Amino acid sequence: MARIKGTVMDPNGAVIVTPRPSLIFEGKNGARTAMANDSGDYEINLAAGIYKISSDTPGFYPFRRAQFRVLPASALIINVRGVSCPTISS
Repeated sequence: MARIKGTVMDPNGAVIVTPRPSLIFEGKNGARTAMANDSGDYEINLAAGIYKISSDTPGFYPFRRAQFRVLPASALIINVRGVSCPTISS
């Protein structure tokens, strides 16, 4: 198993905690979800393989990172920096 961890932040580097971000890791063995905690940090253990990561946090454009390799017994840090969506008023 490998450990992936990181922090979910806004464009200015402030952590995003509300609404609580979730991250989906998809690989050949299916999908697993990690939830950020009250500090904006997440951590998940994954089997070795190739994954893609996605996060859809309201108020931010979707975050996507495709095709990253997880090696056995490794530790990766993947910080997620959200890009704010413009607000549309009517």
